[in-house]
Amino acid sequence: MASSAAPANMVSCLICQMSFKLDMGYASDATQVHTHFVLQKSAGLVILLASLSPLNHSTEAQVKLQTYSYGTTTCLEGDNGPGLVLLLDASESVCKTRPSYPYLEIDIRELPVVPQKVIVIGPENWAFRCPNQKESCEQALSGTVVFDRFGTENDAGHYELKFKNREIETGRFNVVCSLPCA
Repeated sequence: MASSAAPANMVSCLICQMSFKLDMGYASDATQVHTHFVLQKSAGLVILLASLSPLNHSTEAQVKLQTYSYGTTTCLEGDNGPGLVLLLDASESVCKTRPSYPYLEIDIRELPVVPQKVIVIGPENWAFRCPNQKESCEQALSGTVVFDRFGTENDAGHYELKFKNREIETGRFNVVCSLPCA
């Protein structure tokens, strides 16, 4: 957007300077005819640039409407651990080891997990979006997870995850089940 504003401002400034010279009588008749021609073309360019600026907004991130409101926590163990796994899906069912599709899996290795700590998705903490059984899960490029409450029977928080194609999954969650570690 800034790139189209700079040329438009330069053309606008040029138009002002030419109009000033015409008004003050500094230009010959031939120059005035040429200047009117340039002014008309410049005005057309300014209108064209202004009409293209809304196209720049089409590349903004797309926020997904699917909400993953219900969570299950368990331990990350073995080669993946130690840590915490947060599984989020749209169904409020009691303690299940596998979430319903579609779901999000958030693997938190950055310990300890405490309320209000911003958990950054990156090298230490991973997040995946799993759309269905036939498609593989997609890893988030970046994002954050925050537990508003943690270590209680009512763990809850919010997340914002960024995926390829500038898609963003964002929402609030309540943990309805904490599975014991093996």
